[in-house]
Amino acid sequence: MSKDNRPRSWKEMRAHRATQKSFIGREAQIKLFRAILSTPYDQRNQVIFNISGQGGIGKTTLLKQFCRIAEDLKQLIAYVDEGAQSNRVDDLPEALYRLAMDFEKQGHKFDKFQERYKTYRQKRQELEADPDAPQGFAAGLGRMLTKASLGAAKSIPGSRAVLDLVETDAVANKAGEYLAFIARKLTNKDEVLLLREPLEVLTPLFLEDLNQIAEKQTVVLLLDTYEQTGAFLDDWLRSLLDDRYGYLTPNFLLVIAGRDPLSRNIWADMESCIARSELEPFTQDETRQYLTNRGITNEAVIQEIWRLSSGGLPLLIGMMAQATPNSINVVVDPCEEAVERFLKWESDGTKRQLALDAALPRMLNRDILALLVDESAVNDLFEWLKERSFVVEHPEGWQYHNIVREQMLRYQRRISPQAWTKQHKQLAEYYDELRKSLGLTDTQQLKNETWQKYTLEWLYHSLCANPLQQMRMALNGWLMALDTSQKFAQEWAEAMNMAGIATSSEDIKRWSQQFLNGLKSLAQNHSGEIVEVLSALLQVTLLEDKCRAIALVYQGMFPLLCFISKNNIFEVRWKTEEIPNLNHIKESLTQAISLAPDKEECFIFRGMVNIFKGNIDEAKSDLNRVLQQYEIDRLLKQKIELVISEDYQSIEYVKGLFKEEEFNNFNLFQINEITEKINQDKNKEIQILNEEKQRLEKKIEILQGKAAKRSELNRIIWKLIEESSETAENSQKLTEETSITEAFKQLGEILHKRTEEVKKLKEEIQMQKEGDHVEKEEIKKLEKEFQTKSIYLQKLIGEATRLVEELKKIEAITVA
Repeated sequence: MSKDNRPRSWKEMRAHRATQKSFIGREAQIKLFRAILSTPYDQRNQVIFNISGQGGIGKTTLLKQFCRIAEDLKQLIAYVDEGAQSNRVDDLPEALYRLAMDFEKQGHKFDKFQERYKTYRQKRQELEADPDAPQGFAAGLGRMLTKASLGAAKSIPGSRAVLDLVETDAVANKAGEYLAFIARKLTNKDEVLLLREPLEVLTPLFLEDLNQIAEKQTVVLLLDTYEQTGAFLDDWLRSLLDDRYGYLTPNFLLVIAGRDPLSRNIWADMESCIARSELEPFTQDETRQYLTNRGITNEAVIQEIWRLSSGGLPLLIGMMAQATPNSINVVVDPCEEAVERFLKWESDGTKRQLALDAALPRMLNRDILALLVDESAVNDLFEWLKERSFVVEHPEGWQYHNIVREQMLRYQRRISPQAWTKQHKQLAEYYDELRKSLGLTDTQQLKNETWQKYTLEWLYHSLCANPLQQMRMALNGWLMALDTSQKFAQEWAEAMNMAGIATSSEDIKRWSQQFLNGLKSLAQNHSGEIVEVLSALLQVTLLEDKCRAIALVYQGMFPLLCFISKNNIFEVRWKTEEIPNLNHIKESLTQAISLAPDKEECFIFRGMVNIFKGNIDEAKSDLNRVLQQYEIDRLLKQKIELVISEDYQSIEYVKGLFKEEEFNNFNLFQINEITEKINQDKNKEIQILNEEKQRLEKKIEILQGKAAKRSELNRIIWKLIEESSETAENSQKLTEETSITEAFKQLGEILHKRTEEVKKLKEEIQMQKEGDHVEKEEIKKLEKEFQTKSIYLQKLIGEATRLVEELKKIEAITVA
């Protein structure tokens, strides 16, 4: 049925089918939702659908598809999001009103609720417009009263209850001023209650109307952009589902969509009912299907849209598909609109610019942010930035979500190429200084992980600042990284690839992808692709002699090393016919020696080739030169000496120390686990065990101390409870087994009760003063009692606050 409760028109049905046809993916979510909704409510399991994912991933689109399914099944739907920027939904009464209006558009009246809500809005507007209203009344009333209503409705175990009351006390003076103003201006007690506790009045009325509708249809409630609305909806919603406002029909289905999943701690009691679903981007096949359904079949256009979509982000694909482009020249980059969506609720220009600038580095921390903003503001801005939904914590700092970062980078580079270059140069210089400050020699730095980490960031920012100018550095550097370790070469290629994407440099992207493919193949003991990459590099004029030598060495040796890894090292000499191009390999190594005579690897590898060729004297000459002229690892030295001597007795001796299959993996030119086992230091093992024992003893000591502190704090809390309870019946008896959680819960209840007593006394004094027959002595007596109880309440709150802080300190004690 359509919104005005009539059958759809022919045109509407056609549009409906077209929309269904354009919906791609999310089959699992659709199937589950349809199955649940198709099951009679008295036979279905209670389910809360929780859809989460980064902005633009398709949460709202999926919710709209849920709407269509519910409509097809003749069920009732109501929808709430954060609203338009000019008409925000930022409190609960407004959210309830929007839901009621959604139901009424479908022909279902919420008369009782609407009548009271109309009074609420009218009286609130009158009070807000009153010239005698306290300062900040218009902005603060709804938020503070809603919070007060929730505080009375909810019951959360543990210190949360005390914290809520302490926070309430922090704003008590302001709230009290508002309440007193309401009491002065409104004479009708029902209206006073309505303005003071709107949710306590409006929610039961809303439920009454909702339950009547649900007698005939399933009611589907969809809450979108929950990262915004959850701030005021979350507590109320859990109270609603827990029947704290009255009976809630079981013929009710809830869907909550937001960037972050529902908190597993806060929603723990309902976890068994929650169907969690974190949405993923479209695959390339889903993207192609979606675009084909939209009439876009040109493969070049599909590939360009995929490239600009940050790996299948549905929002961006939809934006680019709107114009049905027929060539890549008319595909519009959606980065500006995407960035606007990511920052749409932030109006502060400084913070918006910070969010853009902070996307430039691959990793964030306070020191890096200080390069981009004024030093005096860096702390506040850093705290603000960490709170953004697209910023995630990382072991080494903070990172932007990849999708958000890619769009922001493209936008930054488009709006100000000069600023882009300047900031990346600044970041490159920063990382260059960091790696130089380590004070390492040329030999030391390549093996140092910290130097490698700084160098990779320097590489990335240098390429972003000027990819063409830094191409020489990138290619030579990758060969140096390859000569250090395959892991470092992999990370170097990945940094190049990210810079190529950020700058749209096809050359950088092409080389980095070739490097990555070659390394992947090499890891699987296939040398074909890596040899092709090295051969291509040798055709480039940008290579330095020492790096050209590296390319020549590995161009020849990778096929040989891959062959050795697949065979028993001691059988290789008799399988030389299976090794291709030994002459070519030897020639490459000889060229490498002429370019870099100080690389001992060249002589080792050439000696190895000569052994396979049967040139034993030449092999011994190369290997003896290594032993005589270079400082090499002791284990490598032993292996070379073993080969030169051809001491097979020694080989059999070593072989006898290990299982046959382990020894067969023995590699002459790589330090592996087997040789590590031969030289393993038993004293080091004992030292490690002793250190582990000390660590465990320290952990036990810390845990025992923490338990003792909690026990003492528990005793103090219960003593305070006993002192503040009027009768023994008002508190449970203290036992050793009673938890701090239960203690804080009871303390919270006592604080709430004491607070209510003070509020009632204040109201009674006010009523006495306004009455016709004033008993001054009675008023004085009440005022004295009010003063005594207020002082005691403040003292009690202060002590509760101190205990909460003490618990925080105890819980902050961590065990390594």
